[in-house]
Amino acid sequence: MKLPNIGSITILGVLQMLSRKFKIKLLSIVILIPIITMLTTLFYCYDSIEEDLQSYNKTKEFLAENKAAILYSIIEESNRKSKLQTEFVKNKIVDDLTNYYKTDYYSMKRDFISKNPNTPFYKIISDNISNVHINRDTDYNRMIIATKEGVLIDNSLTHYQDSFTSWDDIINRSPNPNMTQQAYVDITSQNQKLILIDEISSSFAPIATESDDYDTYLKSVIKHYEDNHQFNDFLNYSIVAVSYIYDTKDIFGVNDVDAGTRNDNNKIYVVQLSRIKDIIDSDPRYLKSIMDCDRMIAHQEQFTNQVAKSRISMAALIILMQVLCFFGIWYLAEFYVYNIFGKRKEDKIKLINDLELIIAKEKNDLKKIDGDNSRTETSKDGEND
Repeated sequence: MKLPNIGSITILGVLQMLSRKFKIKLLSIVILIPIITMLTTLFYCYDSIEEDLQSYNKTKEFLAENKAAILYSIIEESNRKSKLQTEFVKNKIVDDLTNYYKTDYYSMKRDFISKNPNTPFYKIISDNISNVHINRDTDYNRMIIATKEGVLIDNSLTHYQDSFTSWDDIINRSPNPNMTQQAYVDITSQNQKLILIDEISSSFAPIATESDDYDTYLKSVIKHYEDNHQFNDFLNYSIVAVSYIYDTKDIFGVNDVDAGTRNDNNKIYVVQLSRIKDIIDSDPRYLKSIMDCDRMIAHQEQFTNQVAKSRISMAALIILMQVLCFFGIWYLAEFYVYNIFGKRKEDKIKLINDLELIIAKEKNDLKKIDGDNSRTETSKDGEND
């Protein structure tokens, strides 16, 4: 008898011995266990990373709010100083013009209309704003004189050509015409909101609506540039503080409004520009506070990324170990099945072979007996003959 191949005994081979229904259930369990284990690991990894990201976003939002609060206080303080400076220069100009012209409004208006820089009117104004800066002695922090028609005097080296220039020309030459247009509207309308102007970059800040007050607008601008990662553009903006000669009339005594009618008078604007970057750089405390917030945000982002990478690597390692463990268990099960069922099969085959040998021997013995009986009967028949 040919011996069966013992090496072909496997788990799958054993499953063939089971009923179809039980075999499907058992195979489903064997397949689902590693899949569920790996999916659980992946879900735990994803959930952990999601929690880390939420924590990072909350921390970043908190730090960004602190940074915005610091910026707000810095800008607010500088704007108050700028306003005080414009008020001081305004009063000095008024005193000097009054001392020179006395009550001769005709001569003063004649010199004003002439736009001749050599007239006493413009010399007095020019002398009062020359080398007047705030925070830092740069042209971005200069003082200028303007009216509703345009800029009258700008004594800076980089913008002197803007003197006696209309607002239309100023706006068209600006790197950010939309923002300059809005600043013009706010200045000429004596708007008490925050006024920004951009003399360097070409980005555009949100326009204030009628419902936006000073605080709301400033905070919205800071948040806008933080969210869009354009903080350097925001630092290039200049804050505009304005004082008027005068608040309700012009220097020639013509009221802004008479009997409910707006007069087309000649109000003079004393304008102080202060660049936000120079405001921050002017005081090391400001710069340190901003840099500390940025440093903490960057550190938190780096830490969150490292933790996420570590969790992903750990999850991949765990899944690999689970796969190896699954195949290891499968191999051990194969070994167990081989030993148990293979041993039984070997014993069974040996028993069958032993039985076959016994049966064959008995058959041979029977054949031998039959042969002896046949020879005996043949001898008896010969003797009878």
